[in-house]
Amino acid sequence: MPAYKPEDFHRLFPQFMREGDLESVLKLYAPNIVFSTPEGDVKCGIAAIREELGAFASTNQIFKFNPKKVIQIEDLALVYNEWEMTTPRQMSGLAIEVFRRQPDGSWLLLIGDPFTVVRTYSPLHANKAHIH
Repeated sequence: MPAYKPEDFHRLFPQFMREGDLESVLKLYAPNIVFSTPEGDVKCGIAAIREELGAFASTNQIFKFNPKKVIQIEDLALVYNEWEMTTPRQMSGLAIEVFRRQPDGSWLLLIGDPFTVVRTYSPLHANKAHIH
């Protein structure tokens, strides 16, 4: 099921992840997706997002998204999204996301920075300072 408006991503992604359906999750991303990782690296492409999200999908990670603001002009949308992961790994933060409308009318995530402001770090990042 595609996202027919940018906010649909925030409903579909958690659903597909909860189901462990990584292939459906990947269909929500542009082929040339650019995103930041928890470590601050910038990665590109579906193979990279598959690698990043694979472990979460295999554990049926529970995500909650709360889009706070959508700014849209023509075929581009900027979204500020408050997110939380709850099971089995816990993290939360504020993401900045850019979506692009496709020729078929669906929207794909083109640029994602889910770690713009991370409020709660996982144990892997416990040695870093918390940002509140």
